[in-house]
Amino acid sequence: MTTTNNLSSTQKKFDCLAFKQKAQAQTYRDTNAMGSQELVDYFRKSSHSGVLGDWWKTIVH
Repeated sequence: MTTTNNLSSTQKKFDCLAFKQKAQAQTYRDTNAMGSQELVDYFRKSSHSGVLGDWWKTIVH
């Protein structure tokens, strides 16, 4: 059984794995020298800002 690969006829608009890896690499660069409390503060601040923070505010009473 042969399969044809039609990737050449379509363009990839979003590469989820590349996006995830880039985000993880940036987080590592931002946090690799932080202590425990600094990490807690970093992730707390990150989770309260941006799209995630906006969404969280809509579901928290």
